Amino acid sequence: MVIHPRVKDYVELEELVALGNAGLAEAAARYEPDRGAAFATFAWYRVNGAIIDGLRKQSNLPRRVWARLVALRAASDYLEH
Repeated sequence: MVIHPRVKDYVELEELVALGNAGLAEAAARYEPDRGAAFATFAWYRVNGAIIDGLRKQSNLPRRVWARLVALRAASDYLEH
């Protein structure tokens, strides 16, 4: 998922990098190799999740509205491809 082009008019790149770094640090602390996932896979999901969570916290939108916007964006992206 490429987030920066979607939010570049509203959020600085440095803020996204900081959110991603926090997610990477969390992934490193929580990674359990015995569970079968490669670290890169685990970290990718945690980094993206941390960025989305950080953006959501900065928004005044209720969680339900945010979820609808994400679903609409995903549908739009799907239909465009």
